[in-house]
Amino acid sequence: MDWGTLAATALGGPLGAGGTVVVDQLRWRRDHGARERSGTRELYGTDAEWDASIAAVRAAIEALKSATRASLAGNPRR
Repeated sequence: MDWGTLAATALGGPLGAGGTVVVDQLRWRRDHGARERSGTRELYGTDAEWDASIAAVRAAIEALKSATRASLAGNPRR
C-alpha cells in the first residue's frame, strides 16, 4: 500500500473542508454587510438625497441666524 496516497487523502479532506468553511464565512460576511447597507439606504435614502437634505437644513439655519441677527440689530430684513 502506498502511504503517500493515504497521507494525502487524510490531510486533503480536512484541508478542503476547512477552506470551504472559510470561504462560506467570508461570503456570509459580505452578504450580511450588503443587507445592512441596503436597510440603512432604505431608512436614510441615497447619499445624494442625504446630502441634499443636509444642505437644505444648513441653508435654513443660516437664514434663521441672519434674520435673528438683523432683528436684534434693529434692522429687520425686507
